[in-house]
Amino acid sequence: MGFISFVAFPDFSWVGIIVVWILIIAVIIISWLLSGLSFGDWLPAVGLYGVRKLARAMTKLSKKEGDNERKWWEPIFEIWWGFMIKYFVPFALWWMLVLSVKNDFETPYGGYHWFWQFMGAIYPLGGLMCFIVPLFICTTPEPFEHDIEEEFAEDNKAVEQSATPAQAPAGEVEMSEKQAINEEPVVIAEPVAEPAA
Repeated sequence: MGFISFVAFPDFSWVGIIVVWILIIAVIIISWLLSGLSFGDWLPAVGLYGVRKLARAMTKLSKKEGDNERKWWEPIFEIWWGFMIKYFVPFALWWMLVLSVKNDFETPYGGYHWFWQFMGAIYPLGGLMCFIVPLFICTTPEPFEHDIEEEFAEDNKAVEQSATPAQAPAGEVEMSEKQAINEEPVVIAEPVAEPAA
């Protein structure tokens, strides 16, 4: 929609903004109606899927350890932040990118010759390809032992610290992150009693 708005209808490109938001709202409404869920269930499960967990993690940063009370502002923040990150920011970045590309085609950057314009585009595109190509040629999965669902669980509102070796009961198995990946548990030995003199 951005390219159509700026290239085909440059004098009425603002209409494209309205059309995009009408389409986004229509898709949101159709998705909610087809899901069969109530809006309260649909919003976190579909409408804010992916970004809601990030918003929850950010609200946890403002809480003290053991504080599990859900504050009045948390749902408001989650909806606002989730909407901005999932819908508004991608739209705004795409629209600005399209406008910038259109302007660069109409008036070359700095008045440079087209050859230098081309050379200036090669380097960022090369960097982008260095990022994209490995995404498709990677053949082994990266080891990842963390439970993402537990990190963002609804009842896990405040970060709780695990027991340190001094606090852990004797004989319990404790694993560091590196040892957990390598599956090498370390057993904390029980204290040895001093012989009586």
